[in-house]
Amino acid sequence: QRDAPSRLARAESNARVPARAFATARVDRFARVVEFHFAITAQLDYGDSLALVGDADALGAWNVDRALELQWTDGDAWCARADVDVGVDGVAFKCVRRRASGDVEWEGGENKTVRVEDVRDAKKCVVRGVYGDGACAVTRDGGGGGGGGETREDARAEARDDDGG
Repeated sequence: QRDAPSRLARAESNARVPARAFATARVDRFARVVEFHFAITAQLDYGDSLALVGDADALGAWNVDRALELQWTDGDAWCARADVDVGVDGVAFKCVRRRASGDVEWEGGENKTVRVEDVRDAKKCVVRGVYGDGACAVTRDGGGGGGGGETREDARAEARDDDGG
């Protein structure tokens, strides 16, 4: 008879969902992958390059060695595309400048952020910013069918226009 409560306690403990598993399931329920098109305006020295590093896996999870490399385009717009899990809180990121010498410089100031509200129901979005400025502008493409929205070329053209080029 003394065994009965301990068996019951064991059965209850086995039936419980661990707090960690519940939290993961909850995050997964809210996780959403959105196609991001980044266009960052930056005038860098010849041989330098620009990358994005942030809290999302697609942005290296704050690891510079796994950062998303941006490609230079006319008008000093640095562009890249990535499928980003916006998670519960959105996405935070910074630019990193890779010097021709191999040195890495983190962008100063606040993180650039894209809130979940900025991309709600979007399949893709364009994120424009300026290197050294924590602000960024987000334009989203509707979530339903395809069509419409901006392309990488549109983002590049708008980044040039915003910079006066």
